[in-house]
Amino acid sequence: MSTLHTLSINPSSLHSIQSFIDIMGETDELLLLANGVYGALVDAKINIPLEQLRDSGKLYALKDDLLARGIPASAPKRATLISYEGFVDLVVKHQNTYNWV
Repeated sequence: MSTLHTLSINPSSLHSIQSFIDIMGETDELLLLANGVYGALVDAKINIPLEQLRDSGKLYALKDDLLARGIPASAPKRATLISYEGFVDLVVKHQNTYNWV
């Protein structure tokens, strides 16, 4: 059973981002929203291993939340940008949704 994980806090606030990623199942995906979108920035001063999710196509960021924080849509290199419609599509795609706040 696949799960959509949503992260709405800055990943640098997590005690161990690797532990968070390790609990994700093989078919799970992660959506960064609200302050979580800072994890999509390559130049972020955050030591987080999100590249493995990006490389497998399992990392998304909500475009409107990036723009609301003054981050240009061209800045994120770690995540696929999606709209609110894309967010709904991800929720429908997965059997479960787990919100990390």
